[in-house]
Amino acid sequence: MKRVNFWKTLFLSALTVAAFTGCSNDDSDEGGVMPSITVNGQSSTTLAIGLEGGKTEAVEIVSSGAWTLKVEGENGAAVSECVPTPASGNGGTTSVTFDVSKATAARSYKVTVTTSGTIPGVGITADVSATIKIEQTDSYVPTTDALYSENCGTTVEKVPGSDGNNYWPNADAFTGWTRGGTLDQAGVTYGGNKASVRNSGKDYDPTDDEKAEVSGYPYAYINGSQGLDISNINVGSNTNFTFTFTALNTTKTLETSPYTPTFGDVTASTLKFSVNPDGTAWMPVEITTKKLGTGSWYLCTAMFKLPAGVSTDKISVRFDSYSGGASLRLDDFKLYEGGDGTELAPEVPTSGTISQITEPGTYELSNVTVVNRSDIATIVADATGYMMIYGNNELKVGDKVNVAGPVTIYQTNPLQFNTSTTTTLEVVSSGSNWDYTFTEYSVDDVRAYFNDIKCIPIQLAGTIVEDGKYYNLEFAGESNLQGSIQYYTPDASVLNVPVLVKGYAVGQSKSGSIERIKIFPYEITVNSTTPYISATAPATFSADGETIEVSYTAGNLGSNQVYAKLENNEAGQFSVGEVKDGKVSVTAKANEGAVCQATLVLYVAASEGGEALAQTSVTLKQSAKQTGDDTRGTYESMSIFVPTSGSTTSNPAILGNMTVNEKPCSGFKLGTGSKTGTFTSAALGVSGSKKLAFYAVGWSGKNDTPLTITVENGGSANITSFSLTGYEAISGNPPFKGLTPSDDTDYFIVELSDLTPSSTITFQTTEASKGRAVVFGIQLF
Repeated sequence: MKRVNFWKTLFLSALTVAAFTGCSNDDSDEGGVMPSITVNGQSSTTLAIGLEGGKTEAVEIVSSGAWTLKVEGENGAAVSECVPTPASGNGGTTSVTFDVSKATAARSYKVTVTTSGTIPGVGITADVSATIKIEQTDSYVPTTDALYSENCGTTVEKVPGSDGNNYWPNADAFTGWTRGGTLDQAGVTYGGNKASVRNSGKDYDPTDDEKAEVSGYPYAYINGSQGLDISNINVGSNTNFTFTFTALNTTKTLETSPYTPTFGDVTASTLKFSVNPDGTAWMPVEITTKKLGTGSWYLCTAMFKLPAGVSTDKISVRFDSYSGGASLRLDDFKLYEGGDGTELAPEVPTSGTISQITEPGTYELSNVTVVNRSDIATIVADATGYMMIYGNNELKVGDKVNVAGPVTIYQTNPLQFNTSTTTTLEVVSSGSNWDYTFTEYSVDDVRAYFNDIKCIPIQLAGTIVEDGKYYNLEFAGESNLQGSIQYYTPDASVLNVPVLVKGYAVGQSKSGSIERIKIFPYEITVNSTTPYISATAPATFSADGETIEVSYTAGNLGSNQVYAKLENNEAGQFSVGEVKDGKVSVTAKANEGAVCQATLVLYVAASEGGEALAQTSVTLKQSAKQTGDDTRGTYESMSIFVPTSGSTTSNPAILGNMTVNEKPCSGFKLGTGSKTGTFTSAALGVSGSKKLAFYAVGWSGKNDTPLTITVENGGSANITSFSLTGYEAISGNPPFKGLTPSDDTDYFIVELSDLTPSSTITFQTTEASKGRAVVFGIQLF
């Protein structure tokens, strides 16, 4: 009987069947079965195996009749190095595997599986086939088109935040997603925990030998506990997948100019990747990584299969719990059909006690007690230790709870649960008691804690000082060691006074030279024995002279009293009156020159001039006499005072398009959150005597920011140090918005003498914790 190709005869068969529709079944003696064959339920499937070779996963062949297969080598692969078992079979279902030899380079095989059959009612024998593709590579990436692909678009712009500053958009607000692929991906959504989309700059661009895999900016960005979710990816009827993405690990950004990031390896331990196949649970998938070229980008691969019994056409993926460095950039997400992964399965929690949780993983705690909580954190305890659950929840102190889910490390915190990833948070009972015992810590104990960071109950003595949006616990006599109040806003009654803080040590932070122990308070009480004093800075004194009462608060004085003295700069311009009942009168004489200032020190002692048991200070400022030849209201700087590559020394930034009182502004920002800043002008190009005028303000929440100027290469200044007022508008990155400086307190005039054409002027902040300042409107006249 003649053998023909199945597809070529299908149309003729249809015509033949139609022509004989009116005939009796007895008129035909041609029987048979319509030939069919599938591999893993499809007409084609793709397998993956590493360069080490070995046995592939099994392929399920379902055939209407006897079948055979043919192996063809591609990319230099020899047919003899891919051996099928079995190589043929009968009708029904058969599992086939392939033994693949070790390879030194990527290669692939094409396997054609063929069966034959006689078309019923026609009597023609037809062949039908299916295809198996075997990819052998060190980092498997299918060669087929991706079911889903996303390159994060081609452009991204910063958007205004609620504070008036501009920020990169969060993933759910970014409008440039492309949502590509062979399947319809219009329903894909992007979100997660504070992931954003950024341009980032040239330092992050792929090198020429990486561009085949890395599309370039924009990139998705996460750090620490942040996470990116890609939801509702259309997978059709497929069940076996390979997900790939590119990643770059920033380990540190050096705080110098120009800003230069440092990059590190991307490894399986850098990032947690998980898949949610049906909306019920996130299931971990291990990733493999491969460095792409001479730059710092890596290709990451994750293979997985849908769990048995799960039927879905949509899946979601998550990137979170990043712990590899300062930040991670992600790009070029792709989902392919095929791979060599295992079935997805929920991570089984390890049951135990708190003390047994010593590394990241998935854990389960039973009947632990809630011993402390706020709106964004909770401390639970058992007989073996303490642990934090980060994030809001409905628990109450005294609840006995069961908690299960991933345990991770955030920055330098101890291991912790997170409510955004916790799978179980169940109240067993309420109203239980706990023995609250807090170990008293000295500053030496704090330093030792940094070598063994755990969640433990401690008690510390110090003074809580508000620092912008932060609250720091200052220790007497310590300039580089503090506490940092976490997950709690102290009441005003415990600020700037000696206190005892009982709470839980929950990690460490560092800002410049200052190390801080993080404390989640349980109780803050005023220390009843140690003398304390705080004061409020007075308004600026009029240039004509006036008397102002400065308010102070003091306590625990015993037989001691409060005294006042003047220090620094123009102390002779002011005089101090009676100190009594929380007030001290200060008088300023008439001012015939520039803005002047001095320091008023209030101290607690047994006698005037005696040893200070506690002290505080405030800056006294007096306006300059109006001369009519100053530059008040001019916010632009002369070109020699605008940073360039030749005049910048460390940590300044150009103000860009900033305006002040709706007028153009130019100048520079000095310093970072932990480092001082320095700017040196170009040569002044003038000789003799001049006046230097400028506006200068401090960072949000940073009153009394110290600023100095130095004249170099000839010349001198009559005033060289200044104390700046902090403005709420000065935070984030320039350009700053909404700044309304005072001509009385923020405008300074300096007398310069003996200048030469080569003279330069250096502006510098001098205290790391108050190292940021903005200087503008810099003029010589």
